[in-house]
Amino acid sequence: MTDVGRFWETWAPYLSYIEDNHLDLANIEKLGGIISDPVLIVGAGQGLLVEQLQKSGHKVDGVDLSPQMVKYAETRRGLKLIEADARNLPFASKMYNTAIIATGVVDFLDDDGQIGLIINETRRVTQDSGKVLVAFLGAHAAAERFARRVGLITDRGTFNQRKFFELTGLSPWQTLRTFRRDSGIGIFRALRELLLAAVRNRGNLTGLSAVVG
Repeated sequence: MTDVGRFWETWAPYLSYIEDNHLDLANIEKLGGIISDPVLIVGAGQGLLVEQLQKSGHKVDGVDLSPQMVKYAETRRGLKLIEADARNLPFASKMYNTAIIATGVVDFLDDDGQIGLIINETRRVTQDSGKVLVAFLGAHAAAERFARRVGLITDRGTFNQRKFFELTGLSPWQTLRTFRRDSGIGIFRALRELLLAAVRNRGNLTGLSAVVG
């Protein structure tokens, strides 16, 4: 299992608190006009998007690398997801008309080779006239600048997910003290920048790119 897989295995028991973020229910509804059946969700987690698309009448399959995620999808939602590595999907070529690579898959990787394997494998199982939609964590420019200042985004452009989740477990005062320590700015400026980043980033947490064919 990859480092990303182990990461999600660890967070599986707590996903219900954070799963409706990034490529969330509101965003998936906006994609209704370009999604055609059958649909594959790569990185389906505990089935949030699979369930939503099924409720909208779509024929959907979901895969996830984490056995825990697959287990929770069944116990929480009664869904039968498939445990599979996105680099080696257990499907015949050109089975799906739409494939969606969810957030937490390629955007959590810093290896271009591994990213390419996942995208190419997803394209393999998608019809030539179909669509591959790749979701990734995005942010308003102001929020990105702040994230870089406090070390959530490294000099290489990698998002420090571990640090992000560590911060979410702190009290607001502890979070501000951490921002102040890591950015070297005063407490009031840290508060101002944190609030500005949060306001400017509302509704802009997800990027989505489309690969046709």
